[in-house]
Amino acid sequence: MAQDNNTQDNDGDGLDWSRRNVLKITGAGTSIAALGGMSMVGTGQEDDEETGTETQTETGTETETATETADDSAFVNDLIDPTFGYPLAADETGSVDIDTVVESNQLEGEDGAHEGFPLQPSPEGGEFPVEFIYDPVGLQVTPDQVVHFPSVVGEHTITAFDEKYANPQLAVPTRVPEESPGFTSPPIVDGESWLYQFATPGVYDILCLPHYFFGMVMRVVVFDPEEDSIEDEAFSVEPLSEGPPNAQAVLNAPELDPANIVEAGEIAWADLTLEVPEPEPPEETPTGTPGEETPTGTPGEETPTGTPGEETPTGTSGDETPTKSPES
Repeated sequence: MAQDNNTQDNDGDGLDWSRRNVLKITGAGTSIAALGGMSMVGTGQEDDEETGTETQTETGTETETATETADDSAFVNDLIDPTFGYPLAADETGSVDIDTVVESNQLEGEDGAHEGFPLQPSPEGGEFPVEFIYDPVGLQVTPDQVVHFPSVVGEHTITAFDEKYANPQLAVPTRVPEESPGFTSPPIVDGESWLYQFATPGVYDILCLPHYFFGMVMRVVVFDPEEDSIEDEAFSVEPLSEGPPNAQAVLNAPELDPANIVEAGEIAWADLTLEVPEPEPPEETPTGTPGEETPTGTPGEETPTGTPGEETPTGTSGDETPTKSPES
């Protein structure tokens, strides 16, 4: 089903052809079973010059053939880029009907789920009054399943743990399957959202770039229970031993062990057991601490200072110079 992505005003909604159709496919409910995790609603009769033989359904006359369904599925798969996913504006988010949802959110004050978390990410430590979270924070999906990431409150990203997103102030080790290109959403703000399709089985650790230091991280396990074994190396993950202590506390929580995620299906943020290590204070640089002798002369030589009680020769170094007259 060849189409171009040029802007068309036939529907009068200002959306380009591709965006209108991905919303139609994922939201209006055409039967695309191949898109794992998408909740489909029956449709009535639909006019389309490319449709084939009509078939009767409980809700009306369905005019899509199997071939057209496969074409639509491939079309959506092509739209969801393996690196940049598919962003949705706030007024488009409600049109998407996908069962698997991970909310980007922030909890303040009494709404927080974990007392003492997060620690202020600085050498001084101290609590911070806001929890920046993904919920659920652990999720199991099947290969090629699409996940919907809406921003409930605040500005967030959905970014893979991939070293290409690191910088001198941000240590990001690679913690996604080798086949993954490393992905990130654009910043999404209140009501905006992002779609991503997880293709390769394995463990994907994810972070929010603005709130990584506050522990806004999560884990997705792409696992097919009919084909995969949780004992396979692809589902083995080392504890996070570098990076912000708040992030270590979340990803190293026992509930986020891949086997636990697969067994439960998803792990709610409130169900985590968090133990936050104290930040290490910076090393002190000696600055002439009292009690230490700081030589004032050339290193390795004694420089007399004429301390009272000590004899200070007044002659040439190495010669004894009497201080009394020769008659004494």
